[in-house]
Amino acid sequence: MYRSRLAAAALAAPLLLAAAPAAAAPPSTTTPAATRAALNRAVCDGANQRYSNHFCGQGVKVTRTEGSGPSGVKDVDAAYDFLGDLDRFYASVGGDFQQMLASDIGGKPTVGVSVRVCDSSGECPGGAWPTYYTGKHVVLNSGLFSDDTFAHEFTHGVQDHHGKLGDKTEALAVSEGIADILGELVDLTNGSADDTAAVRWKMGDGSPYGIYRDMDKPGLRKMPDRKGGQYWASDGNAVINAAVVEKAGFLIAEGETFNGQTVTGIGTAKSAALWYGVIKAMPARAQFKQLASTVRSVCAAHARDGVAGTTTADCGQVDKAVKATQLES
Repeated sequence: MYRSRLAAAALAAPLLLAAAPAAAAPPSTTTPAATRAALNRAVCDGANQRYSNHFCGQGVKVTRTEGSGPSGVKDVDAAYDFLGDLDRFYASVGGDFQQMLASDIGGKPTVGVSVRVCDSSGECPGGAWPTYYTGKHVVLNSGLFSDDTFAHEFTHGVQDHHGKLGDKTEALAVSEGIADILGELVDLTNGSADDTAAVRWKMGDGSPYGIYRDMDKPGLRKMPDRKGGQYWASDGNAVINAAVVEKAGFLIAEGETFNGQTVTGIGTAKSAALWYGVIKAMPARAQFKQLASTVRSVCAAHARDGVAGTTTADCGQVDKAVKATQLES
């Protein structure tokens, strides 16, 4: 989440407000490789000590920089590699990761992350907090350190760059759900050895904390798989209701017969392009109905322009996934 703590099923969440004007769906173009900024990474190691300032290059000292050799600290070196994964992933869908996420660290535009950070109070090490994104800063406690959670937090940065971070209830659920979808798509496509069939579409696999979301079967963790369905949080709990968006993401990528719809998955490459396109095209603070409309319109644009090989038949499957999860109800 962004500036929030993760805990089992329902998580308390201080919110980062993100205001931006609504945007019309842009043409489905990509950024030419020659115009993308070269990635400049910095990883800061909290060494499982307590900090009041969690930010890389501020409260937490830089441990590994772009082009330097391995530090010998597992989480530091994994974070360095994960940043490379994210740069390649967003380049593959036309995004410029460096440009979207860089801040000033040591006087240079740098994509930074703090790992093995403990808060000034609370469980240390191995807890869920602090693990969050805010203002181009990503912080991870050792307890939730995994490639999918890592990518989830940086995807909030992508959303923030485009002015698409939801601030409460449904809009926040949309932001959380899309961050989980893209976080998992990074996990599924980065070649990591732990991506077995048993942990596909699970968030947190490989972390000490363990799996905390079943995106394919949200009901296993008492989260809803359709809007208004069993476990739907009528109080607007965004972390719970985000599971509906995640189920839609699973259906679109993998397919399944669910809630009266037989969906054939379109695969990870088309899904990655679709969801990044959705971030760019959806209105600020989009609700579920607006998300449904945006998913359809972006898919149609991608089919028109041949993005990632998307076809009109694929968009028929996307429509089925939207209906199955009742996003428009």
